[in-house]
Amino acid sequence: MPTSTRSRKTPTASGSAEALAKLEPLPENLFRVPVDLLLTDHYRQTLVSEALSAIVTAPHAAGTPARAEKIAHFLESDLVHHMNDEEEALGTRLLACAREEDGVPLLLARLRREHAAIRETATAVQTGLETLAVRRRLPDPGTFAAKAETLVAAVRATIAWQNRLLLPLARRRLGNADLWSLGQTMATRRGISFPA
Repeated sequence: MPTSTRSRKTPTASGSAEALAKLEPLPENLFRVPVDLLLTDHYRQTLVSEALSAIVTAPHAAGTPARAEKIAHFLESDLVHHMNDEEEALGTRLLACAREEDGVPLLLARLRREHAAIRETATAVQTGLETLAVRRRLPDPGTFAAKAETLVAAVRATIAWQNRLLLPLARRRLGNADLWSLGQTMATRRGISFPA
């Protein structure tokens, strides 16, 4: 019986540019539907992961400094806000309204563990990106590449199970008041006026 092999395209510098070109700010109207906003932000994280993978393959390509700066900013700001939204704002509300069979404490424990690892790795990657952003050579390209690949894999893995388990559970369990409050908290965290 023949087997099919799926090949993954090697990321390129142009792929990095294309991924980042699609990266748009979060639409402010989505703060009124915060579960959709979290899903949208997961898509944005996927784009940043693609761009980071491309930088790993060609760290000194033309255009890398600007892309590295944009990714570093995303890791420092957008990703941190997102993880805090999930752990604090979403987690607190889910714990308050979930049923025992939902297993929310276990899901949130997993989320916190994975986020802690992502935070640690993102800090190391951000340092490398900041070096590239000022057009300097990486002191240890191999370590940067390994950390970046670890970060990309961790982000993709956590997004996959959250999209499959956590966010559908939030849709089922959170009421309108919870969702409104969640959206308001998420907007405030980013200094955005909550859309009326």
